Amino acid sequence: MAAMIWTITIVTAFNALSVESQSLTTAQEAFQKGHAYHTGEGQQADLDLARRYYLQAVKLDPSLFPALSNLALIYYGTKDYKKAKYYYSKAIKAARASDEISLQQEAKVSSDLGGCHYQEGNLQEAERWFRAAIAHDSSLVEGHYNLIN
Repeated sequence: MAAMIWTITIVTAFNALSVESQSLTTAQEAFQKGHAYHTGEGQQADLDLARRYYLQAVKLDPSLFPALSNLALIYYGTKDYKKAKYYYSKAIKAARASDEISLQQEAKVSSDLGGCHYQEGNLQEAERWFRAAIAHDSSLVEGHYNLIN
């Protein structure tokens, strides 16, 4: 079986958030702390702390796309595909319910969800999500590559 391309995309910002024009919500603050631990910005990277802060953010705001997407990414990295699928699915629902999440962002998460199914050996479901990703963003290289393989 050919190698899959996986890109790591940590969601880093809120699309419509201008820190100068509005204050952060408690959920957004938790997300920012999680992001700092996820990326190691300002301190040593700690994925367990990042996961905890992302979970706190999602508890406060269940539709917070960046926290959902990054939680899924952490679970994918630890090969906990069941939890990764759960949070990727939640992220996709949040994206579809929001005017602030681009189709390109939804496409990336859809491709990543396909990657979870691929890793579990569910090739038909993986193909479905790779095709959905390409439908949202035809320029998503990893979606095309993963579908071909």
